[in-house]
Amino acid sequence: MNLLIDWGNTFLKYMIFDTSLDIESQLSIGKVKKTDSLNRLVSELSKIGAKNTISMAYISSVRKSLDNEQLSSILHKLKISSTFVKTEKTGGHITCAYEKFETLGVDRWLTIVATQPSKKTIGIVDIGTAITLDVVSKNGQHLGGQIAPGKQLLLDSLKATNRILVSEQQVDIDENLLGVSTNECVKFGVDQMIQGYLENSISEVTRHHQVEQWIFTGGGGGYWCKKLSVSQNNHYTYDGLLVFRGLIKYIDY
Repeated sequence: MNLLIDWGNTFLKYMIFDTSLDIESQLSIGKVKKTDSLNRLVSELSKIGAKNTISMAYISSVRKSLDNEQLSSILHKLKISSTFVKTEKTGGHITCAYEKFETLGVDRWLTIVATQPSKKTIGIVDIGTAITLDVVSKNGQHLGGQIAPGKQLLLDSLKATNRILVSEQQVDIDENLLGVSTNECVKFGVDQMIQGYLENSISEVTRHHQVEQWIFTGGGGGYWCKKLSVSQNNHYTYDGLLVFRGLIKYIDY
């Protein structure tokens, strides 16, 4: 049994993967567990380890070295070997566009790996703390990407001014688009910024690079995939498991 870990800016997500079983039958959102505490991870893995032998952990992490060292130490104590996946210049069917390839986030690299091989030019939009956009051609050449602040970063930037009080209260987005409180105004404005960025970038990148398919992922991916599919009269795909799919393909190559 293998342990797959996707450690992002906010949460650590993980799942158990058996290489002897059919891949697709094991890939479902329901089988992914999420935590924001390494102590909880230890508790959960101890329970899993009592029933299954986990031989190796494959890890995608965008955290600092100190965090990664702590995770590695925890896994070692649980007698689980670990591999922290790194971005490569070439891997499988893909070539990274970055000259300094190691500076491309491993989570972005793995979402690209997950889509290949393909007979289409594919665009990937990952919506989380930051919004990242990447395009990979049908021959596996990563063409490059974009990075923009996500919703929480935009809200935090307004909070940092100390002039606008932003509540944590959820606001239902409606077609009115105009808020009647500061909180509503901020939330509507931020959503419009994100929507405008996504619509314009996807349209322009599609035109310039003949992108044939767009895949959304990340915590906000499902929401924006659905919203933009309607507003742009287009069909986009949502896959919340792209990093895990990339880890599985990494194991194979």
